[in-house]
Order: sequence, then C-alpha cells, then structure tokens
Amino acid sequence: MGERDIKEFLYAFLMKNYKIPPVYDVKSLGEQNGYYCELRVNGFHYVATGRSTSKRNAQANAATSFVSHLVCKGAMKAEEIPNRNALRQMGLYTSSGNDSTTSGRYVHRTDEDSRLGRDSAQLSIGGYSVENAKAKLHPFLMENRIKADYVYESYGPDHQKNFVAEMSFIFRGSEIYAREKGWTKALASKSCALSIVRQLYEMKFIGPSGATVSSKKNQVETKPFPVILRDELEQELNRTLMEHRLLPNVVRKNSIEPQTLLDERLAPKAMRLGGEGDSRCSSIDIPWSPPTANWNTWTASTIERGYFATTSMEMISQDLWQRQERRIQSDISLQKALEERKALPIYAFKNAVMDALYNHSVVVIRGNTGSGKSTQVCQYILDDYLRWKEGALCSVIVTQPRRISAISVAERVASERREEVGESVGFSVRFESTLPRPYGAILFCTVGVLLRRLERGLHGVSHVIVDEVHERDTNTDFLLIMLRDLVNRHPELRIILMSATIDTSLFSRYFGRCPVVDIPGRVHPVQLYYLEDCVEMLRFRPRQEVKKNYQRKDDEEEENMNLKVIGKYSSETKKAMALLNEKEICLELVEELLIHIKQMKIPGAVLIFLPGWSTIFALLRHLQQSRFASDYLLLPLHSMLPREDQRRVFQPAPERRMKVILATNIAESSITIDDVVFVIDSCLANVKLFTSHNNMHNYATVWAAQDNLEQRRGRAGRVRPGYAFRLCSYSRYQHLEKSLKAEILRSPLHETALAIKLLRLGSIAHFLSKALEPPPIDAIIEAEVMLREMKCLDAQEELTALGRLVARIPVEPSLAKMIIVGALFGHGDAMCILAASESVSADVFYLGLNKRLNNTQRSFAGHRCSDHVAMLSAFYAYDQIRIESGPRSLHSFCDANGLSYSTLRALYDARCQLRDILLSFGFPKTCFAPKAYRVSGNDPELDTVIGLIGIGHYPNICVHREKRKVQMAETRLGPSLIHKSSVNCIDSADEVEFPLPFFVFSEKIRAGAVVCKNLTLVTPLHLILFGAKRVQIIPESSGGCLVRLDGWINLQINPQTVANMLALKPALDEVIARISADPESVPDFMHSPLVNMISRLCEFHAAEYPSSPASQNYKRPSDEGSDSEVKFGRFENRAAYYRPSLESQNNWSQRSESTYSTKSSASGYAGQRGVNGNWRATPDLNFLIWRLTDCHITLWTLDGYPGCSFWRDRS
Repeated sequence: MGERDIKEFLYAFLMKNYKIPPVYDVKSLGEQNGYYCELRVNGFHYVATGRSTSKRNAQANAATSFVSHLVCKGAMKAEEIPNRNALRQMGLYTSSGNDSTTSGRYVHRTDEDSRLGRDSAQLSIGGYSVENAKAKLHPFLMENRIKADYVYESYGPDHQKNFVAEMSFIFRGSEIYAREKGWTKALASKSCALSIVRQLYEMKFIGPSGATVSSKKNQVETKPFPVILRDELEQELNRTLMEHRLLPNVVRKNSIEPQTLLDERLAPKAMRLGGEGDSRCSSIDIPWSPPTANWNTWTASTIERGYFATTSMEMISQDLWQRQERRIQSDISLQKALEERKALPIYAFKNAVMDALYNHSVVVIRGNTGSGKSTQVCQYILDDYLRWKEGALCSVIVTQPRRISAISVAERVASERREEVGESVGFSVRFESTLPRPYGAILFCTVGVLLRRLERGLHGVSHVIVDEVHERDTNTDFLLIMLRDLVNRHPELRIILMSATIDTSLFSRYFGRCPVVDIPGRVHPVQLYYLEDCVEMLRFRPRQEVKKNYQRKDDEEEENMNLKVIGKYSSETKKAMALLNEKEICLELVEELLIHIKQMKIPGAVLIFLPGWSTIFALLRHLQQSRFASDYLLLPLHSMLPREDQRRVFQPAPERRMKVILATNIAESSITIDDVVFVIDSCLANVKLFTSHNNMHNYATVWAAQDNLEQRRGRAGRVRPGYAFRLCSYSRYQHLEKSLKAEILRSPLHETALAIKLLRLGSIAHFLSKALEPPPIDAIIEAEVMLREMKCLDAQEELTALGRLVARIPVEPSLAKMIIVGALFGHGDAMCILAASESVSADVFYLGLNKRLNNTQRSFAGHRCSDHVAMLSAFYAYDQIRIESGPRSLHSFCDANGLSYSTLRALYDARCQLRDILLSFGFPKTCFAPKAYRVSGNDPELDTVIGLIGIGHYPNICVHREKRKVQMAETRLGPSLIHKSSVNCIDSADEVEFPLPFFVFSEKIRAGAVVCKNLTLVTPLHLILFGAKRVQIIPESSGGCLVRLDGWINLQINPQTVANMLALKPALDEVIARISADPESVPDFMHSPLVNMISRLCEFHAAEYPSSPASQNYKRPSDEGSDSEVKFGRFENRAAYYRPSLESQNNWSQRSESTYSTKSSASGYAGQRGVNGNWRATPDLNFLIWRLTDCHITLWTLDGYPGCSFWRDRS
C-alpha cells in the first residue's frame, strides 16, 4: 500500500464511520531533518505523527500511525485494510489481534544482560553494540517486510567532516526513528542501527543479542602493568577491613575461569512512554499562586520586616502608582525616555499585545530584530498594572537563553526607566544576582535559574515571558513542557513566548493554537553581499597556498560551493573563489573588508560574527598587527568576559576610530548594539555534539542555519541603512538548513532527568515524550543508567539523598558528586574550583600562535603531570594576589603569567557560588577551607585531590603510548592524541616517558583525530578506588593471572589486594549516602579510619611500579628535551606559583608572545642556561615566587620577602 493508498483508505474510513476528515499539519525540520507531520481527528485524543525526508511520506507515516492506533484500540479491524502486505509493514499482522506490547511501552529486562564479557553499552541495552546492531536490524526489516533505508547527510569542514544517518518506519503503531552521527558513513549507519535496535528491544519487539561481540574488535587491551602495594599499607588495609567488618571477595586460587570482583554496571529498569495506568505519569503539579501579601516572589520567602511586611496589597499598589506618577511628572530624562520608546516599531502594536494577554493565557509574539519586544513587552505589562493601581499584583519573570543577555537587557530596561538595577528591574543568573523589589517588578533570568526556582513553585509570579524561544536549547524545551501543563491547571497565569521572524506555528500548535502577534522590526534596509560580491568588489586575490587536508577513509568530499559562482562575475573573481577554503575564515579578506568600510566614511560600528573564542582571538591578533590597527577599537564579545568588558561594546568609539566587535552567536539575539551599521558574518557556528553510547563529545564548526544568518543580518540597520557581508557564497546559502536541530535531540539528558525527578514530575520517559520534539529513547535510557550507577536514582527510579543534592548543584551530575565526595575528604574547595572550571568552559591560560603553553604557564603544574593541577595552582595564585594586593594588581599578574583575567574572575565567582550552595545544604565550612598544596615534591593531600578527579570524569581514561599518542578503550575512535594546550604535550624530539601511563581527562574532541583535553596522570589505585565499574581476575596460560579493569586495562597485582580495596567502596557509598542525607554529619566521618585508609591508598607512593621509568621520582618530563639539565620542579619542597614584586607592579605591561618565551626559558631553572643568555645564582634555591622585569629576576620566599636576585650575564 503506497503513501497515497493509506491516506485515501484512512480518509474513506473516517468519513464513512465518523463523518470527520483527518487534518494533516506538516512542517519542515530543516534540510537535514526532513519533515514532521501531525495528524489530528476531531473526537480522538490521539495525535499521530510521521517523520520523513519528504512531505508525502511524512503524511503517509502519520496516516499509518493513526491506522495502527485504530486497530490497537479496536476501532478498526485489521481485516478491513485491503492490502495484507501493508499489515506486515506496519507490524500489525500477528496471530493475536491485541498485542500487549503496543503503544510503545518499555518492559523489564531478562537476566541474560548480566552475563560477563560485555562492555557497558552492551550490558545496558540488550547486549547490542555498534558492531552487531546491523546484523540484527537488517533481518528484522526483511522478516517484517519493512521498507526502510538509511538517509545520509554530511556537514563540517573537509578535515573534520561528520556524517548523519537517518532511518524511520512504523511498527505496531509505534514510530521508530533514529538519527545518529559518525565520522564516516559506516560509523553513522552503525550508530543509527544501534539506536533502532535499542528501541525495538526496549519495546520488546526483539529479544536480547544472542552473540557476544569479540572484545578485541571493540576494545584494545593494555599491556600488563605491574603494581605492588607497600607492605605497611597492605597491613593497614586489612586492619581497616576488620574494624569496619567489611568482607572482601575471596579470590579463587588456581581457577581457569575469569572471576568477577566488581560489576557496578546496571541494566535499565522498566519505563513507560505513556501508560495511562502509571501513577507517576500524572500532569505537572507545580505550586502557583498570584502575588500575595507578605511574600517575596523573587526569594520565595515570607517578608518578615519592613514596609512590605506590614502594608496591604492595595496600599502597596497605590504607593507604586503615586511614585511612578511623580517620577514621570518631575523627571525630564524619564519623559524623554518614554518618547524614545514610542519610536520603536512595537509601540504601534502595544494595544494588540495587551488585548491578546487579556483574552488568552498564552500569546506568541513574533518580532523582527530591533522591534523592541525584548525590552518593551515586560514594561507594557508592568506600566499597565501601575496605571490601573494594581502594581502589587504584577511580578514578571523574563527568561533569556544566556547570562549576558539577561544582564544586558535588565540593565537596558532599568536605564529606560531611569532607575538603578535592583528597583523595579533586576536579574538573576548563575553566579550573580541583583533582585528587584518584591512587588511590581520585572526579573530577567536564564532559563536554568527559572527551572531551579520551580522546585519551590511559582508563588507570586503573574507573567512568564520566554524570550528567544526559537533557539530551542534543552532547558527551554524542558520549560515549555512545564508551562503548558501549568497554564492548563492555572489559566490565570500568563505565558508570553517571544521569537524571531521564523515559523512560530510549532509553538502556537503546542499551546493549543494560541494567538500570534506579528511585529515588524527592521527600521532601515540592509544591503546584502555574499562572498563572491565581496571578492568582486574588493578585487581580492587570496594567497595561493596548498594545504594538505586530513581525509578519513570512507569519507566523501563535500561539494565545494565556491566553485559554483552564479551570476555575472569576472573570471578573476571565479578564480579567487576557487582558491578560498569554504570552511576556513580568510582573515586577510576580513581585514580588506574593514579597510573598505573605513573608506566608505559612514559612521557606525562593525559587528563580526565568528564561531568561537579561538577564532575571535586569532582575528584579534591579526588585526592588532595590521597597519591600520590604530584606526580600530577592537572589542571581543564573549560570555566569559567580565561585565565591564561586555559593556564596552555598547559605548561609542573615540573620535576617528571605528568600533569593531568580534562576537560569537551571543550577539544574534537579545543583545542590541544600537550603533551597528555593518555586519561581517562568517556564517559558521560552533556546535557541541554528544553520542550517548560512547560518551563522545564532539565540538564541530558547522554552517549556521538560514534563520541564524537572517538574525545576524538584522543586527545592522538600527540607526541608518546597513550593510551585511556574508562570507559564504550564494550557492552555499541555498544549501544551508532552514534551522538548526533542537539541542534536546543531540545532547545528554542526565541533567534534565535529574531535574524531572527533583520537581516530582513522574516518569522521565513520559515527561520527555511531551516535548516539542521528543528525544531518542536510547538517550533517555542512557541517562537513567548513568544516574543509577552514580547512586542518584534508586531501583524505583526515585531520587536518593545524593541525587537530591546533585540535582540542586548547577554543574554536571558527575562533577556535583565529585564536590560532595571532596567535601568528605576535606577538599571541597579544590573540587568546587575544578567543577567550576568545567562549567566556565574557557581556558585559564592564553595560548600562543602555536597553540601550546609556554614554560611559565607549564610551571604552574610543578612536578605534576596534570592540567587540572596547573589550573588549580594558577587559580590559588590569582586568589592570593586578590587578597593581598587588591584587584589593581590582578591584571598585571595575569598579563605577566599568560593567564586569562576574565576566565579567572568567572572561575572565582563560580567557585564562590558552588561553595555557598553546599554550605546552604548544611555542609560545615571546614569542608571548604582552602588548602595549600605543593605541586612539586610529595604532597599526600594533592594526591587525594587527583584521585577524586576520577569521580567527575570517569570513564574518560587513556593510556600513554608515545609522544602525543594515547590509547583509549574503543579502537573505533581512531587515533588519539594529547591536546596541544596540555602541560603533558611536550615539544621534544626525544621519546617522552611519564612516571605512569594512566591519565584521566575532561573531554575528548575530534579534530581529524580524537584529542584528549585537560589530562591528569593518575595511579592504578586511583582507577580501582574511584573509577572502574567492572573488575575481573583473568587467568593466564602461564599459570598466573591479571586483574582487568573495565575490560581493557590489565594490571599485574595481587588479586586479593584488589579485592580488599574494592571492599572499601560499598562502605564509602554508605558514608556518602549518610552525609547526603545529613550534611552536618560530615565531621563525624572526615577523619574516620575508612576515609584515612582511602586517602593513604591515593598517595602516589602507596605502591611500587617496577616497570615505570620514574615511578619513584614523580616528575613531569622536561619540555626542553635537548637540554638535559633543565628540569621542572626546582621548587622541590615548595608550592610553586608566581606573585608580583610589589615594588615593580606599576612597571608591568602586557608581554608579547616573544617576551613570554624569553622570560619563561629561564624561569624556575636557577643556575641553568636560558636561550637568551646565562644566569648566575647563589647555590641557595630555597625560594617560592619570582618576578622577571626586563633583565632582573626577584625571588620571593614564603614570608613574602625578596630572597635573592639574578642578573643577566651580558657577556
């Protein structure tokens, strides 16, 4: 039965039996995502959906789904369908007319999944992996006569190309859909097949995998690494086990079968997607009430004292009205601001907006860029309440997708009202808040802040405005689910969704076809130029450079649209276009465009859209070295910059200088810079992708969507006719997606799952099935498995005490657990800093053109082979300068040591908030007291910190092989390298040897090869205590045995020793559960024998490693391999960090890259030869901190006094 046949059959059936036709609603999901169709029939609550690469097939799939629903509900007999082959294709031709597994429900696992020898991904979902999924899927499709095949797309630059494989079909009334990524077509199709078979297995349409995939095909095992625990620690470990009455596993001797000592991997529990009988699938019950007396809406607490505590709502409203009237009559600047606001396009639609709000609970406002919707709608609402003397009944929350947007818009609105932030307007973002008055006020916040607020309800909130709803980040989709259910229960609440000029029908339908108010926006026309126009106009000729691109096997070359120049362009332009690499930003062309703009002599700022901080920094450096650098005021705009730096983009440029703003996509929406006349658009965006089954994060620079480019274009033309220069060809623009894929479809869901449980919203799968676009089933399963393994969810899928704490800490769940365990061991402050650094997601160290750290920066790590320690050391040095010398010295300190002041400041704020959150839970302050760690020499405290890092980053483990090469568990990930910015990336022609080969890392990204970023060297004992989920004893043919961690790391160690260590883990889990339930009890356990024993085992010298080249002399390899005398760690017994010489602070200036190299080549190596001369020193090297000024170094002791000085020997 074809797509036309099934639609005609369904239409005839409905008209004959119900006299009601089906209604199809089809929308485009973008060029890569195809079409999505919803089918509704009046009188039926069921909404059938279909997805396909064509409109016709999407409608047919929806019709098939509705027919399947009718058969399953008994409203239609299967025999009525004329073509029996169609029954098989839909999965409805069964011996029983009523299958209990229909409607897409999950079912319990069988015990087959607990067999040994499978990796964690196999164990989780029926034993299926990327290697065996196709072998199961293809016979299944043939057996059920389902016609489905993979649809491929590709994206990314030539050297970093990614592929997408998509498949969808209907089976037994359920839509099976998968869309997965891969670096080759083969990997993409395998991942897609894996997602499909996981869904089929979860719905019990297929059984578990009968074949066990060879571990050698998926994983590569390490060579056995010998480990010998010290005798005194072995004895202490036995005493601890006896004291706590812990019984370790007994190791079987002379066994020829593998023995499992630990297996913490979990299979998913039963879930349902939409079972009506599931009591946990009830509608959302978030508490809400309108503003009431004695209640502070913003703090969600009772007002105990002051004016608002004793005054009635009527009096408060009266006072607010009188105050506003007096200000309007007496404040001339406010009167002027009111007139200026009337000039905005939205003012003409003010009444339409307010009328819609009076008559509907939900309103969608679609406005062009510059229409004023972000700043005016909330003020219209507040002013209307004030005018009617009901101001106390108005409390408006406005969400913004980013911190910078929330803060800048709040400041803009306060400025328009001629107030300070904190009066009628405030903001609340992560790490910073300025709340407004309790009544008659507007609060701007990020979506994440509002979601955390929902735990306490929405008492006192009259309006919720979701701005930039079209961006579709995961939190926004999550919030929309909640608001839809909330407004159904409380229609008095008003919801306003504000969007750019894109298709808003999706949001209108989602909220019951609520009204849409359209607002025109662009005040002046914007002239548009594509890449070929720019080349022709400038007569630009790129340098002819032949670059060797990395091409992977199975990759296909993406068509170069620069070769398809359409229109009347010169042959020189076409030749120049052919030389330009599509996916690389030509900095010379941007420079030529700026020169051209300057020569136009049109007043106005230039806004340049770039994909990320690295390209911002590269272009900034390039323009600073330009011969016209003095003509520009170069201002980077990034979310991690301090607020005062962000504000500079709104200020006018000095006379005769042109303001040039280098920004990411944060400048696309909400932030409006009034004087921008020119936009240069790279047409690129950075996207963070995630593959659930292998924990792979992939940062890709991809083409932005057409909607994004239109948003960027709209930034120009605010004050006069504008100009937009797109650095992509018109042909490329025609091939761009209409809009980018929603983040919820490509991101991990564990944080979302925790939030669902914290807010008591029922089943995770059921809740997310109500999303605008529900995420893949296997992503939900992976999230639940991870949270159960972390002990955040119990067997009934409810939050544990640990889970409740983790859900309230605004970082990744694994990092939140790391903080809690760190508090138990007395290292809460260090764990907060490390977790904050992951959240800030910006580098502490400035990188040179070679993308590597210089020796000054490396020295922050001391002897430790650890990027985490280097960051921690740099932060503590920064913090000490802040305390001792004040903020004025911080910039100089950061400049001198190659540190990012903005990142460190953001890191400081994040650390303080995380610490305050933990303290508010009841954790004692002693858990978060800063400690002095020695980065050179032995420091057992720092050894424990390094061990705890594994909690936040496991299973991100790699083993060093040679130079930059490392090995990970999965061979299919291809070659793996240490990131160039790591302290462990050594510029040496000699072979690099580390004390131990094991590293934990923060993330893996792909740039040709898989690259591991932020690495820290750990011991095998760290892996056993804080990482491994599966530990086995593997007999060898020689009669001995190995201990294997997670199926690939082999250790030659006494198996009973490992069994004894593993016996500590359940006891530690119990302590973690107890302190999570009662944080004030932490001091009872901090110095217990259990905690002390684990701390002792974390020491780097707790064991001997006979095969390690430097295990007993733990030092990081030298960066200057050609000079064997130069070694790290001259500060043998001190904490090495740098501090400014107080006498010379005023003489500091920012050093260039060459100065850094000159300085650092001699730094910290007293008595050794530097590249620019010899250095003479006294034999006493007992110093802590040094400072180089031109030719002079001052060394400082721990007491803060000069210890000795070095002068450069010019002879």
